[in-house]
Amino acid sequence: MVVCLIANVDRIAEIRRNRAMLMSDRDLDTYIDRDEILAELAYSRRICAQYSWPLIDVTRRSIEETAATIIKLHSQKIADEKKEDASDV
Repeated sequence: MVVCLIANVDRIAEIRRNRAMLMSDRDLDTYIDRDEILAELAYSRRICAQYSWPLIDVTRRSIEETAATIIKLHSQKIADEKKEDASDV
């Protein structure tokens, strides 16, 4: 099961800026560019839609909330597969 996690552009830029500073990376232009991040997010959304993968915006979610949502999605997927198997019999 694939679950896509995204965040809003400002949050991603902030995380990348902090990461780059910690790593003393001076090449920040493309890495934290809002337009580049928006393009990456749009691409991610297209891929998720193409393969019908669930997408979770984690911008304002805790790790625990995100994990609980993924567990719920996984449980639902298993339940749906069991229903399909039962109807095939």
